[in-house]
Amino acid sequence: MVDKNGKQYIIDFDESLYGPLERDGWMTIVKENEESRIWDQVMRHHFEDYSINHYYIRFFVYDRFMIDLRDFLKDLSGNPDEAYRKKVLVSLKDYLLDQLYPVLLRYRQMDL
Repeated sequence: MVDKNGKQYIIDFDESLYGPLERDGWMTIVKENEESRIWDQVMRHHFEDYSINHYYIRFFVYDRFMIDLRDFLKDLSGNPDEAYRKKVLVSLKDYLLDQLYPVLLRYRQMDL
């Protein structure tokens, strides 16, 4: 979507909000690899003045972390099946603590 001043937005169909480009791109951007470089090139090609807003990235990383933590805790507290709870704990560790938490710490420590 493009507003009357030429500002461009990606419409987020997951929630009813109009988000910045980083809303749907943060998972790619934080990888800091070839995939994230391609994202940046494509965005700069289509949106002339685009530059990654690291404040937005920080927000979306924290938001994702808290939503996922809530969901993991809900799964743990809402299911008495021990085998299922063990799988949830493995997922919590592998995804939330081993993958997302280091990104959260990196952005927390960035001087923005």
